[in-house]
Amino acid sequence: MLIQPISGYNYNTVCLPKFRSKPITPVTDTFNKSLKEYTFYTISDIKQYLQDNANNLLEGEIFNKPVTKDGNSLLMALAHIKPIPEDESDYIYILYKMSKLPKIDYNQKDEMNISFVEWVLRAEKEELLDLIKDKKLPYDPILNETFYNIKNPDFKQKVIGANIIEGSFDLFERLKTSIRNFLNLVNNDKPDETLIITATNEITEILKDINISSNSFIQRKGTFIQIFQPFMTKLIENEPSKGLDTIYQLMHNDKTLLKELLMSTKYESKGDFRYELTLKNIYYDTPNDFLDILISQGNKPSTFTFYSLDKTKVDKAKLIKAYEG
Repeated sequence: MLIQPISGYNYNTVCLPKFRSKPITPVTDTFNKSLKEYTFYTISDIKQYLQDNANNLLEGEIFNKPVTKDGNSLLMALAHIKPIPEDESDYIYILYKMSKLPKIDYNQKDEMNISFVEWVLRAEKEELLDLIKDKKLPYDPILNETFYNIKNPDFKQKVIGANIIEGSFDLFERLKTSIRNFLNLVNNDKPDETLIITATNEITEILKDINISSNSFIQRKGTFIQIFQPFMTKLIENEPSKGLDTIYQLMHNDKTLLKELLMSTKYESKGDFRYELTLKNIYYDTPNDFLDILISQGNKPSTFTFYSLDKTKVDKAKLIKAYEG
């Protein structure tokens, strides 16, 4: 929904302030009077504050100043309000005027550390979304879960097309793009180690932000494995033991998730003792998991591994069968 003037709306009777592109002589007495005289519970409260400070609107900076007892700005006070039907016309008109002001800072958070963008996604209101269209605001990982929880599929698609943050809301999409970039770099005829390290660090930072215990991750685990697999395979191929240990840490030391990842990847260890030892150390208390991973990857346990596992609670029949090939 595009914010625009309301047809048939009598703006003269509403007496909203005229927004000026250039400041006139400030009426500082009005602007500086005690904020305890104001409340910000309704759109009418916002309207009254704007009327009283008509000469201080400038190019929108007034929306960036703290006005509530909690220290919230006028913008965040507006975000907290759910308009009642009687205020709808005033609400739309205020948003329309705000859309013309270039210096409103939409990268703000309230006293609960909730950003304006997060409030927009929670409210699922197109008129608020229009305010920040094409702003390309900084990405905040918390937005991934908020975006995922949007109930209206049409609104979700409009959020994707609104270009309100840098990059994608979806951490999986961000991860996919970063891994694609990493693979292009390592497969280059003349790999640039500096760029590869930068790309690896970027992937690491994204993985830190992924909450593997969240409902959104659990429901999309298969997609994650598909996206992450090429990166994981390349790390293990380059440095088997170190790569495996790195992946384990990136998976937040979640052995179950690591097992699912490794069992979906074909990697011939070719008797690499260090790889087997690292894997065995991770699954030291669940030797059957260790054996399952080796077998699924098409690997035969080394002699050392065979005898060390034989002393554990591993499935002996499965171990012997895997060892004898």
